[in-house]
Amino acid sequence: GLVIRKECDKMKRSWMIAITVFLLIVVTGGYMVFDQTFPKADPIHCPDIESIEKITLVKNDGSSIKVENTDFGELLHHIRNSQPTRRMSVNDSPYTKMYYIIQIDTSNRQYRYYVYTENSQVYIEMPYIGIYKTSDQFLDVVAENFIE
Repeated sequence: GLVIRKECDKMKRSWMIAITVFLLIVVTGGYMVFDQTFPKADPIHCPDIESIEKITLVKNDGSSIKVENTDFGELLHHIRNSQPTRRMSVNDSPYTKMYYIIQIDTSNRQYRYYVYTENSQVYIEMPYIGIYKTSDQFLDVVAENFIE
């Protein structure tokens, strides 16, 4: 009886190992499919402060304000610290009622960042490139430029 019990214990252990390995393979495969289907955006690209010629803030109602050089740093800080999401940007502009555009001009390129709130979260969107989660304070930093 003791030999049979040891053999049963070995079989149970073998089955447990096989099931564990199988589950690990299924979970890993599932994650890989998910990651391919909904890829995370690449880290956001933001120009160096030295290369910036001007920054303009534009409200989606068309009003715009030129940002003073002394305020560049805070805007760039928030843009650089935004986190990539798995949401895809598939439009020329966000599909939301209220947004701001941060337009950064350098000598060789123009960058456009759309800033908006959705579901109590603040996002930066670069059309067709990615959507990034940013701090709640960033929207306040941008919006306060339009307060007279």
